[in-house]
Amino acid sequence: MKKEELGLKDLQLEGSATSGDRTSGTHGNSGHQDKPLQNLENQYPLPKKYNVNKLMLQVKNPKWIHMYWEYTDERLRNILSQSNYNEIEEAPLILRVYDLTINDQDNYYDIDITKDHDSWYLGGLTP
Repeated sequence: MKKEELGLKDLQLEGSATSGDRTSGTHGNSGHQDKPLQNLENQYPLPKKYNVNKLMLQVKNPKWIHMYWEYTDERLRNILSQSNYNEIEEAPLILRVYDLTINDQDNYYDIDITKDHDSWYLGGLTP
């Protein structure tokens, strides 16, 4: 089926030649295939950090949750100072998980993490 039959006669289809370049499958004189999403990550890189303090929970399914977090260096320094630690390497870092289905503040368990962690999958949950 021709593009005119589809009502696309004025549109340039991907891989079709432009009026200035009749070389099949190329645009301009560069000789490379024009791909709209090619090198998108290089053109619009995502930052490694957003410099915010937050913890997000995402439900994967009824028995699994994905957590990810970010904290600023300033927030980390404040917490270390309040806890009487001078360096992050001295402080034990944990994720404390509470079971809210039981009305008991002491019903929790801890997961040891490091400063390099920024996410965690938590499984074996009861829906």
